[in-house]
Amino acid sequence: MLRYYKNVVFEKNNICRFRGLILPNHFEKYKDKLLSIIKDQNGKTNGEIITVTYGAEGERLDMEILIPCNKKIDLNPPFSFEINRKIENCLLIEYVGYIDCIQDEVNEINQYFADNSLKAISKAHYVAKETSNIFNSETEIYIYIGVE
Repeated sequence: MLRYYKNVVFEKNNICRFRGLILPNHFEKYKDKLLSIIKDQNGKTNGEIITVTYGAEGERLDMEILIPCNKKIDLNPPFSFEINRKIENCLLIEYVGYIDCIQDEVNEINQYFADNSLKAISKAHYVAKETSNIFNSETEIYIYIGVE
């Protein structure tokens, strides 16, 4: 099930991030490493984990993992720190269902863009409300896309 909200602002501060070409099954490895670095520097996460997929090369995804935290964290490559990320005029799409089925909704989302004469000006930022059991139960996922 999809719900749409217009004119939403996506903004996060103090973001620990990773971007690179990874196999899908390596996502947890990079996420856990970032969480470990945050904890080792006495930081705390501040909100849900955000993912952005920029493309694919073979089986690898060009993926970004963003973890907002409560303070500046010192990071070394392949990780980096971003002070602020703000995308104004977003279309927020709320998806409730199984993570494995979200791809099935892409046609509906594309139709919504066409019906409302919208053009994406940012990649989709996926925010899962609950990530501990995301593959085994229904979850809420918020998708932020900057539009014009």
